[in-house]
Amino acid sequence: MTLIDTLKEKLAQNDLDSVLRTMGYRNLEHAQKRLQSLLESPNIESWLKKSSFDFHYSSKEFLRKLFEVLSLPLQPLEEELARIDEKTVALAKMQQPYIFVDTNFHRANQPIFALAMLEGRRHIGIDKEMLYKKSLDEVLKIVSAIIQEHYKQTKGELFMWGKIQRYVYHHSDGRVFVFDTKGNLIPNPEKVEENRAILSVNGRTIPLVFEENNHSKTP
Repeated sequence: MTLIDTLKEKLAQNDLDSVLRTMGYRNLEHAQKRLQSLLESPNIESWLKKSSFDFHYSSKEFLRKLFEVLSLPLQPLEEELARIDEKTVALAKMQQPYIFVDTNFHRANQPIFALAMLEGRRHIGIDKEMLYKKSLDEVLKIVSAIIQEHYKQTKGELFMWGKIQRYVYHHSDGRVFVFDTKGNLIPNPEKVEENRAILSVNGRTIPLVFEENNHSKTP
């Protein structure tokens, strides 16, 4: 049984309003919503990501006080909070991984504004959490699957940019790996120039790279 399941089971045996009053709440409306949000969460980590501060407790303090009122042991909670903190720090240190879709593009008469608007289609964002604590071999398999799916969905071509020639994966530690359109890793590849189409006004770049291709789940 997971920690959140243990908590939900214990809460089911108690009157929730009484629990909240024992925690020190007088106006229960906001506290009820906060507790309900916890009950609807699949795990502690997901709740911490969306939870917010109130005038009584921070997210972690809310959990600690709730465990205390329910007479649940605090050690498992503290271990889970420490694990989440460790993960958060590790993810913050990681470079943002992404895949560049190379079409060997050379501009002819395409309008720069249109290219800038479509620049995001050449970048596939990857959620860092997908790669957390995974070996390089596991990561490259995930990237390969993403590439195969992308090539299938686009039918091998990006509007205005042209036919896809290869994919360039930028790993979270700065290393670069090049794949063919079938998702196979290319050994000793030639360097790929990743030029970008941008717009600027008075020397300031206008952000037009839209996150159209983000992957937050393993294919």
